[in-house]
Amino acid sequence: MCRNPALADERARKRGELLDATEEKLAPIVTAVAAGRLSGAGKIGLRVGRVLGKYKVGKHFHLDIADTSLTVTRDRDRIDAEAALDGIYTLRTTASADELGTAAVIDAYKNLSRVERDFRSLKAIDLDLRPIHHRLTDRVKAHVLICMLAAYLTWHLRQAWAPLTYTDEHPPHREDPVAPAARSAAANSKAARKTTTDGDLPARSYQALMAHLATLTRNDLQYGEVGPIVATLAVPTPTQRRAFELLDTAIPLAVRQPEQPQPKATNPQLNRGFVRPQGRNFGLDEHPDQRRHREADHRQDGFEHRPRLQGVFHRHVEIP
Repeated sequence: MCRNPALADERARKRGELLDATEEKLAPIVTAVAAGRLSGAGKIGLRVGRVLGKYKVGKHFHLDIADTSLTVTRDRDRIDAEAALDGIYTLRTTASADELGTAAVIDAYKNLSRVERDFRSLKAIDLDLRPIHHRLTDRVKAHVLICMLAAYLTWHLRQAWAPLTYTDEHPPHREDPVAPAARSAAANSKAARKTTTDGDLPARSYQALMAHLATLTRNDLQYGEVGPIVATLAVPTPTQRRAFELLDTAIPLAVRQPEQPQPKATNPQLNRGFVRPQGRNFGLDEHPDQRRHREADHRQDGFEHRPRLQGVFHRHVEIP
């Protein structure tokens, strides 16, 4: 059994505000009944019921409703009995006292907030698990598995990029396990100045950092019509360079393309040397010069021929 003084004070404050707001809304009804403008126990009860249903503290009041009178008083005994339990909660576990002490059980319970935060990240904030556009059981399971792996990667990225975000890098240890969590002085300073701990780079949220990293582009430069294509990476910003340094990896120049599936072997007895036409060349191999002239004609007509590159912005520039 635990008692949190901060939680007890918060519940006492909320209960007092709700009681005061309920009495404030009931006062005009009591005045109308006393003046004779409102009569009938049924009508009075409907008006009172709407007020009690709004603030949900009707159990703490004594109500005496008649056709021509209305009396409202607080139930002091019930209020005091509830106030005596403010801040008290019970934690039940199957672990023995030798395995987990009282403080360890409370810490494990409070750490459930991290699990809830990760589920919010999985469902809405970072990964958008829902909606699921699959119906077959195997495909739904595969979709959830991929999202769980992405959530695991997101957790590691948040930890690695903590110096660039508002994350508290060194949260203080709580001496009292029931005390509310507090941020370190360095984290408060980082949030106030909106810069990193060392003060050299701007601090961002995790989503803002991901959006900033997405501006790192790769441009393909071609010298002349038939010249070589040179992949050129845009100059990274200090934040982008620092992000890859924290990951202990170099900035990639290209994204690894997935391996293409091997074509199925055909039976020569059934095929008998026949080549299925591909496109409009009817199975004839295109000469490299023909392909080069065709691509040059497409570029003159305003069409651009370039391979797709997933994950990196791709731009084709010709230099005469």
